[in-house]
Amino acid sequence: MARRARSRVLLGLLAAVAVAVALVVVLVTRDGGSDACADLPAGQGISRVGTPSAAPFVGTLGTHPETADDESRAGIKVAMVELAWRDFEPAKGRFDAAYADRVCARIRTYEQAGMQVTLGLGLHYAPAWLLAIPGSRFVDQDGHRSDEPDLVFNRDLRRLADRYLAKIDELIGLQHFWAVRVTAGGNAELLYPRGNRYWAFSDGAQGGPQRPASMAPNPLPGWRPGTGDTSPALAQREAWARWYVAGLTDVANWQLGELRRLGFTGYLQLLTPGQGIRPAQVAPRVAAGLPNGLFGRGAVWSWVYAGLTVRDGVTAYVSSVADGSGDDDACGPDDEAVRLESRTVLDWSAARWISRLARHNGFSVAGEVPSLRDSAKRRAYYRDPSDDGLAARAYAQAKGCGFLGLYWAHDDQVRDGTVSVDVLGRLAGPDALPPAPAGG
Repeated sequence: MARRARSRVLLGLLAAVAVAVALVVVLVTRDGGSDACADLPAGQGISRVGTPSAAPFVGTLGTHPETADDESRAGIKVAMVELAWRDFEPAKGRFDAAYADRVCARIRTYEQAGMQVTLGLGLHYAPAWLLAIPGSRFVDQDGHRSDEPDLVFNRDLRRLADRYLAKIDELIGLQHFWAVRVTAGGNAELLYPRGNRYWAFSDGAQGGPQRPASMAPNPLPGWRPGTGDTSPALAQREAWARWYVAGLTDVANWQLGELRRLGFTGYLQLLTPGQGIRPAQVAPRVAAGLPNGLFGRGAVWSWVYAGLTVRDGVTAYVSSVADGSGDDDACGPDDEAVRLESRTVLDWSAARWISRLARHNGFSVAGEVPSLRDSAKRRAYYRDPSDDGLAARAYAQAKGCGFLGLYWAHDDQVRDGTVSVDVLGRLAGPDALPPAPAGG
């Protein structure tokens, strides 16, 4: 009797283990991807009638599936969905397939509405367990730690992010997306953390074993910019400045390469805001020992774009169209004759300058408007449906600079009526079609 009782207990334990293993397999691996994604068409091949117009498309950021049909009928033909790493992988190594199912359901709604879909990877929505890893954060020249994960100088974090990207492809499928947004990983754009300081003082940045193999060693370990120290030779300070900005290029190259390795063939949008530091502005800053300021964010876009090793399907993405820079001027027919080092470009808008860099490097260009601001003046500008409002001025820049398209930030403000869907829809027109895939 005792032997039979022990056998029943053992069988019960084995059954419980089997159920637990099955649940883990469903939750974490689910061969063939999410059930909700299994029958989705590829985002590269939305059925369409006719040929897409050469006019820039209009899309929205954070698109609500509930209003996708209305927006598409009005002429808004690109949706955007952004993931959150912390929600997809709430515990290290445990991926939530139910979360993937919800994302796939949204994609299906956009596709059925006749929209192409852009993906935000959501690396900057970092899980708490990731930020708790020792050495996981950026460190500035005064020892302050950021609240962002350091995917620039920490190879172990990149490996964890590689697994996250692979799970996106496995459980959702990168083939369902027309474009993917590429950032610095820890930041929502291709920038170092806020604060206008220099974030290159973690162990990996200073030459420790965490440095990714693709990153060159720090040319001046121990030197602290932003302190007025000009004791290193001018050429050494410039080498450090180029190395620091190259960190952003490297983190972009890593993501671009990984996405291509996973089989993604669509557009790759590098989110670069504002005018940044133009070439003519570099030398005075280097001469002064790189004082704290915009350089600390790494926004030397001419260097960043020139250093990309993955170049096919890259889109130079202006994440600040009609931001007031350069009086919101559009591109001119003779812009390509203006040297990048010329002081003339200092007076150009962000849209015009980044478009010039895009053409110089053989990239396409697209962008988004600034999000709704708190000031009464900016709110009025944002809401203005006239030719002097944000929508009209931004679309004029997009059209004048040959953008693939323009995204409105954000769909929340379209859904709640802050900006009418008709105001945005009439920019591209009700007969607008979804944009063609990369290379199409």
